[in-house]
Amino acid sequence: MDDREIIKLFNSRDEDAISQTRFKYGRVILHTALDITQSSEDAEECENDTYVRLWNTIPPEEPRSLKAYALTIVRHLAVDILRLRKRRNHAFEELAVCVSGIVTEFDGNLLTEIINDFLKSLDDDNRKIFVARYFYSSEISSIAKAMGLSRSSVDMRLARMRNRLASELREKTDYLKNDGEKQ
Repeated sequence: MDDREIIKLFNSRDEDAISQTRFKYGRVILHTALDITQSSEDAEECENDTYVRLWNTIPPEEPRSLKAYALTIVRHLAVDILRLRKRRNHAFEELAVCVSGIVTEFDGNLLTEIINDFLKSLDDDNRKIFVARYFYSSEISSIAKAMGLSRSSVDMRLARMRNRLASELREKTDYLKNDGEKQ
């Protein structure tokens, strides 16, 4: 089936458009995503999201080349995943620096409990900031805009929260060590 016929299927909202696109271009879409993300899981997600994006944009778009249009979409999706990965790594490193050498003392359940208690102790605004940064890997500038704060205010709040979390983790570590010595 040629591109014009597949685009007609999209225009008539015929779900066969997706299967025809997958049959004709699925391999190149997946390989393009894999070349960029270097992750088969992320590449498969990009491929599937490409079909959804095609479904949602045709119509009104009328691409001359379905292949070029699909590859443009998959490239953008794959680059977005790389950007998200970079933000996550940066946010994780930011948090890891403040707790390095401390967290090894805790098993996963205890650490989860400590972090949950820490989050409960924060006021709503600080909890939203902390969760946005360290659980959703949001950019500091995005958090600042959403919260109606300056970037430096968000930076300062995050630094204070990291220090407080590190302090609480150190206290729990000391408590566990001392409690273990008593037994």
